[in-house]
Amino acid sequence: ETLVEMFDEALDEAPGTDFYDDYRRISENIPFFELKSKLNWMAFKNYLCGPEFHKAMGREVQEFLEGAEKMGANTLDTDKLIYGLQDDFHYKKSSSFLALTMPEWLAEVANCPESLRDDIRLLFQRIIGEFVYEGNEEPYYLFRHLYTKRLFKVRQASVEMKGIGPGELVFTSIVCWRGEWWVSGTLASYGN
Repeated sequence: ETLVEMFDEALDEAPGTDFYDDYRRISENIPFFELKSKLNWMAFKNYLCGPEFHKAMGREVQEFLEGAEKMGANTLDTDKLIYGLQDDFHYKKSSSFLALTMPEWLAEVANCPESLRDDIRLLFQRIIGEFVYEGNEEPYYLFRHLYTKRLFKVRQASVEMKGIGPGELVFTSIVCWRGEWWVSGTLASYGN
C-alpha cells in the first residue's frame, strides 16, 4: 500500500512523453513496412512483450545454429536467419501476457479507424513455403505456390528479385495487408 501511495504521488510530477501516442497512431494509408516496424517494436522493444520475446528469440536462434552445426552447415547468414525467425514473433507467437499475438496487441492499442484494427488482426494469416516465380505484372511479382498451385500477386515494393528469373523456385513468407500480398521474411532462391 505504501508503494502505491508513493507512485501515486510521483505520477503527478513525472515528466510526460508523446512517444506512445505518436507511435500508436496508425493512418489509413500506412505503408506495410512501417506497420511491420510497429509490430517489431511491440514484439521486441516494449516492456510488455519485449523481455519475453527477446529471450525466446535468442533461444530459438541458438538451437537452430547448434542444429545446423551438427549437420555440418557452416555457410549460414545469421542476419537473414534472425530476420526470418523474427516474423514468427511478429505474426504468430502469443505473448504470455494475455496470450495475444503482436497483431492482436497492436490492434488493441492502436489509435486508428476501427476498420483498420480488423486489417491489423488479420496479419496472422501469413503463408510460408515454396513458390515458383512466374514473372511480373506491374506492380506485382507472380508467385505460384508449389503445392496448392495458387497464384499470388506479390507487391514488387516488398522484395528485390535480383538474379531470379521466371521458373525458379523460391522459399519465402508472404503476408496479406489490406488486400495485397507482401514478402515479409527472407527470400531464398533454389534455382530451376
